[in-house]
Amino acid sequence: MAGSGGSGGGSRWRVFLSHTSELRAFPPTASYVAAAERAVAAAGHVIVDMADFPAADQAPADMCAERMALTS
Repeated sequence: MAGSGGSGGGSRWRVFLSHTSELRAFPPTASYVAAAERAVAAAGHVIVDMADFPAADQAPADMCAERMALTS
């Protein structure tokens, strides 16, 4: 988790949940990804979702690292 100031102390973490589009819809009755997102948000942290990344001529890992740094 980028920019984590440790647990507690009111620090908000930026959490990148890596998943495929297929996993977002699994299981059909209650997505594991959606449950993880709810848990992160309920803990007061920020979800960084690759779905919100712009199209880019850049390696995915580089794009993820760049976007995580932007949320600092």
